[in-house]
Order: sequence, then structure tokens, then C-alpha cells
Amino acid sequence: MLLGIDPGRDKIGWALTDDNGVLLISGIVKKQDLPLFLESLLKREWALLTPWIRENRKNYFNPDTDLRVVVGNGTTCQEILSFLEGQGIYAEIVEERGSTLEARKVFWSLHPPKGLWKLFPDSLRTPNRDIDDLAALVIVRRYITLEARE
Repeated sequence: MLLGIDPGRDKIGWALTDDNGVLLISGIVKKQDLPLFLESLLKREWALLTPWIRENRKNYFNPDTDLRVVVGNGTTCQEILSFLEGQGIYAEIVEERGSTLEARKVFWSLHPPKGLWKLFPDSLRTPNRDIDDLAALVIVRRYITLEARE
């Protein structure tokens, strides 16, 4: 299982995927809630993640699978990495440039537009929520692609 993190100044997007990059759950956590979020995640206390979940694509996933962490190299990357290291968690770093634009495409693939909105190109539509979690998904998928090349 992979945990992608899209670090930001005020909020952090996160996405849990299987080893193939298939989205399991994702969400957004306020920066000040990161310690509680990670503690809940590392203890596999899935019910405690509920306040932060934005997407829940799988009703079941194997919680006993090893967890690998991937962090985008954005705004507060070093701060997040330091925090993770303090918890004994090693993380890979991935280029996150353009991940928000890719996340918009992911949003529209997960939530296809309806009615007249179908007629507008993706570039003219705005998601109706923050998509930092989907940017974290993009970061995980980039990591998987890079890993496959090696």
C-alpha cells in the first residue's frame, strides 16, 4: 500500500492506494492535524480517518499490508519529511510540478460532469472542492511510473 502526500502551507492532501496506484481512500488534513492523522493511520485506526476522507473508492482493503510513503517536493516538503523522520517513517520524494492540473483531470474522471457541463472542456470547469488529495494520488502514480522504469 502507498501513501501519497501533497504538502501545502495550510493543508495536506493524502491518498492511500494499492501497489498499482488504484485509489483506496484519500482526503485532506489541516497541517495542525497532521500528527493525529498520521498516528491514526499508522495504528491502522481507519474509523478515526473519517473526518478527513474526501474519496472512498474501496470498501475493503488489506490493512496489514506494508505502507510506503511518497511525498511531493512542494511547498513544505522538508517540514513534512522532518516530521515523518521523527516518527521513524522513511519517505520517497517525487516531483510534484503540475500535479494540481493532473488532479483536475483525475477529479473529472472520478466525477464525470452532468447535463450541460458535459459540453464544456475540462479546462473551463472547476472542481467543486479542494483537490489536494487527488494531487497526492498523482504523486503516488508518478512514483510508481518512476519505480517501473528502474
